[in-house]
Amino acid sequence: VTSNIIEKNRLYHKVVVFQPGNFEPVLSTSNEHQENSHRTNLLCGTSNTVGCLQRPELNHDIAWVKSQCIQLATVSDLLRVHDYEYIKHLESIALNNDRDDGEKRPYFYPQQGLLDHDTPLSSELLLSAKHFCGAAIQAVDTLMKKSFGASSESREEQFSRAFVVGRPPGHHAGPYGCVPSEMHWQRPDMTSSGFCLLNVVAVAAAYARQHYGRMAMTNAALSNSAGSSYPTRFPFHPPKIAIVDIDIHHGNGTEEIVRGLKPHTVFLPLPSSWAPVGRTNYRPWLNERDSEEVLFASVHLFAESRFYPCSGRETAEESCGSDDFKRSSNVINIELSPVGANPWEARSRARLTAAQKEESCRIASEEFRSKVSSQLMPQLSAFEPDLVFISAGFDGHCDDLYHFLTEADLHWVTQQLCQVVDSNNGVGVISVLEGGYSLSAPKAKKTTGSNSSSANSSAAVGAVGTRGRTASSGAVSVSNPLTGDPAAVGGETAKQLDPHTMFAQQPGDG
Repeated sequence: VTSNIIEKNRLYHKVVVFQPGNFEPVLSTSNEHQENSHRTNLLCGTSNTVGCLQRPELNHDIAWVKSQCIQLATVSDLLRVHDYEYIKHLESIALNNDRDDGEKRPYFYPQQGLLDHDTPLSSELLLSAKHFCGAAIQAVDTLMKKSFGASSESREEQFSRAFVVGRPPGHHAGPYGCVPSEMHWQRPDMTSSGFCLLNVVAVAAAYARQHYGRMAMTNAALSNSAGSSYPTRFPFHPPKIAIVDIDIHHGNGTEEIVRGLKPHTVFLPLPSSWAPVGRTNYRPWLNERDSEEVLFASVHLFAESRFYPCSGRETAEESCGSDDFKRSSNVINIELSPVGANPWEARSRARLTAAQKEESCRIASEEFRSKVSSQLMPQLSAFEPDLVFISAGFDGHCDDLYHFLTEADLHWVTQQLCQVVDSNNGVGVISVLEGGYSLSAPKAKKTTGSNSSSANSSAAVGAVGTRGRTASSGAVSVSNPLTGDPAAVGGETAKQLDPHTMFAQQPGDG
């Protein structure tokens, strides 16, 4: 994916990487959780280790923005997409979790250190999420400055591609937290936050729309009054924004936020014998045209009540919404079918032979590319976005636990999205890390044909938690960072499961 972003960078052949850092102590109990700091350390390294994106062969292709240069997102940034009561709730739970003073908690609350049954929460983790949001906002400013006032002499500082590497992920966090699906009463355990605290990609998209939309409207007004004397390099319309989620889990939180660009009533999933309780969800980012100029698309695995978060049907209606807002023209859901009975079961995947795994990858790849080409790209091209955000989840990779996509598939879809922006003379593409949890993999083998990809692409996918490569593939060999021993997951030679995947069988698996 990094390779593709570099190749398509029109202004400056570098991708700028924002690394907000990790604020949890090294011995934090959340590092025992599937979503832990080893994911980002593998990418960006630590004070004692070198990350996959820090390999010497990438030095001329990546520009780094270090954590000390990144500011926290402000409360106004967060409140464009999240309810104030939800932010207060996060801060209160985080404070109480840290205090551990025996204060009585409601009986239905999870154990200390959790927001709900699958999502860790501490003050340090919440701080990391706020810095993650701040890094994504800074990525917006970095890309947008070439359209809003960057001088020709600063051309060497202009970028059209950015990758924001942080944690925890965010795409399951809606305006009020977790988002119930139509399967809620069948699988209430699936109504969880899926490791997410703040919706990073939505916070950044809302900032881009509001901040640069106001600037564009001001430019247009000044241009009308000044005539041709006003600099023509300033754009005169608010940016049209597309968010494309390629995480294998439906981006239900982001979808609910984008739906909220139009006023509508959301009902709580209460027993039918209770009187309905609803609230109006309306959080405009700029103006009344938001719902026409912001597009959300999610390409994800869907298996009814068997796969988290049990939402995202292609023909889906908003299950908890009012009757007059059942469908949204600015929301695109694309279902991927499970390959095999329960591909998310670790033991079943470990028993696959190399030939079976290769065939599963072929089936998954064909469906993925066909549906993206026929259902996503025509609508996205017609939308003509100025700025595209990619919710870049890599947990659909064949060496993670849920599906059978390959580096070549992820490279291809990123290429398609970049081409849409470039053909429209848009600002650029910002990728924001979401899921991807397997930190080690079987020994890499040389691949050919449609499943092969460049070394840089292999490294980027491996770095975000799907696969480690051997030196012969142009990347790094990754051992288990907790034990120092190589681990095998899947394939004919697999003897034991990667310990990092043990948590992936929980309902809310990011």
